Amino acid sequence: MLVHYFAGADLGNFAHSIGEDYSHELSIFPSWAITKARRWWLSKENPKRRYKPLPGDLSERAEKEMAFVRIAQKNLNGRQASCANDTPSERLEPSAESKARVQAMVEKAGFGLRRVDKITG
Repeated sequence: MLVHYFAGADLGNFAHSIGEDYSHELSIFPSWAITKARRWWLSKENPKRRYKPLPGDLSERAEKEMAFVRIAQKNLNGRQASCANDTPSERLEPSAESKARVQAMVEKAGFGLRRVDKITG
């Protein structure tokens, strides 16, 4: 992440330490959020783009890039909670009148239900 900035020819052991700092700070974010944060830092939208980003700078921006993910998680969690609180609805049995009307329509249409015992017996 530091290749865009002059850091001297010989960083020695500091290069490893710098990498560990970035890794520690950014390890909680997916790679796409880190990439977007890095690209934002280098873009004209960032007034501090001429400076070297510290791990916390990129972490802060990656957090902003993740905002829509947090919103989606809240929506899903809210829906799951409301579904968990729903009581299962009782099955409504059709009334005798309703059954009779359906039976009349079936007979009028010329359909009939055969029962297995009538066929085999």
